[in-house]
Amino acid sequence: MGLIASVKRWHNKRTLKRGITALRNLDFLMMKRGLTRHDRRKFWVEFTKKIEVREQTFARIEKELGI
Repeated sequence: MGLIASVKRWHNKRTLKRGITALRNLDFLMMKRGLTRHDRRKFWVEFTKKIEVREQTFARIEKELGI
């Protein structure tokens, strides 16, 4: 394995880790807001299956952060 391949692997691993951390933080914030486990589970099922739900969620996050 060459240097470039190992750097790409390192970068992909780092990006994935950051994404997982962001999803965990989102779940934690939903829990702090008082959503039940059932409601959070329903959200994650829809989030993974429907692109409209993902796009709406990303739009709301961007709006709240002012991005």
